[in-house]
Amino acid sequence: MNRVLILLLMFLPIAATADRVEIDIHGMSCSFCVEGLQDELSQLPDIEQVQISLKNKKALIISKEGDLDLDRIKRAIVDSGYTPMEIRHIDPPKG
Repeated sequence: MNRVLILLLMFLPIAATADRVEIDIHGMSCSFCVEGLQDELSQLPDIEQVQISLKNKKALIISKEGDLDLDRIKRAIVDSGYTPMEIRHIDPPKG
């Protein structure tokens, strides 16, 4: 059942562009999980910054030029052994 849910979540239609997204991540349990996933996501070409919270089980991802390849990000999370759950687009801070 969990594998079916994972596959369905991976292929949900999501807008392809966003400046910032927050992703709930299932399966992280230690600081090594955070470090490994942060390293993996930071290597993707369209990502400027990654902030991962083990306590909240979330990743905040900020794009370099406004376009994020969410499918590639979800694949990287799955390939790292975790499950991307809800993805929320975050408005940039006003200032």
